[in-house]
Amino acid sequence: MSVIDFTQDEGANPNDDSTLRHSDLNRNEAKCAVCWRIFFKGELVKFRVVNGKTTRGVYCPNGVKHLETKEEYLVHLETVNKLLGRPMTKTQYENSAKEWVRHSIRKGRSKVESIGIADTTDANKLSVAEYKKKQLLKEQEVMKSQYMMKLNTLNYSVDDKVSAEFLNKMRDNQALVDSLDKIIKELEGRIKNG
Repeated sequence: MSVIDFTQDEGANPNDDSTLRHSDLNRNEAKCAVCWRIFFKGELVKFRVVNGKTTRGVYCPNGVKHLETKEEYLVHLETVNKLLGRPMTKTQYENSAKEWVRHSIRKGRSKVESIGIADTTDANKLSVAEYKKKQLLKEQEVMKSQYMMKLNTLNYSVDDKVSAEFLNKMRDNQALVDSLDKIIKELEGRIKNG
């Protein structure tokens, strides 16, 4: 029976033969699992191969840097959409950028500056992170109850601009909670290993 080491990326089993290999993409379109760069059929990409089987995850090939900032992602998205003739509105670009930021926070690639944990002992950092997580969860509950109350009124639509902004705030809040969960787990591990 193999032991899974959840500290590894994606919970990969360290006993498996896992490598990254370059190959041409055989699907019509795919996104890099790390930075969401869009690749098309025939382009060179990296795949993870585990015990001889190719996984579905696609990565940027060697020599192509991951998209590091929201601005880089937006430029890439705009270029791809112009080449394909896909029209996108300004709000669609803004929503795509927000989703990219949430993704990068969840993957630990972007620093969350609003958390504000000072450089002190791990125990102090842990208590601050847990406190901030409690605050965010309370805010999330308030937002959910407000959203549900507004949905019950007759003149409020799920598709209107206010509800979309509300949902974006809730998603931002959840991304911060997810990043705090990662920080808390890391700090608890450091304290435990001490």
